[in-house]
Amino acid sequence: MSSAIKSASSSFSGGSGAAKRGGRGLAGELLGKVVGKFYKRFEKEAVIDERRKKDLTENVDNSPALTEDEEELIAELMKLVEEISS
Repeated sequence: MSSAIKSASSSFSGGSGAAKRGGRGLAGELLGKVVGKFYKRFEKEAVIDERRKKDLTENVDNSPALTEDEEELIAELMKLVEEISS
């Protein structure tokens, strides 16, 4: 877990009147669990994104040729870019 997440979670631990569980406040414990779940989820998504990006870059040469409609669309969009840029 990153230091920022640990810091956020520890800031909710303890305090006067906090229900103690093993020296940690209930709010801190619950926040730590929630933050930990989000951290793991986004960490997994980052790994998946890296795999997808790697797969795309490795296989871009294997992609099929553009269709005539796709070529026309690109040409039209490039004209629009030129008009906007001028």
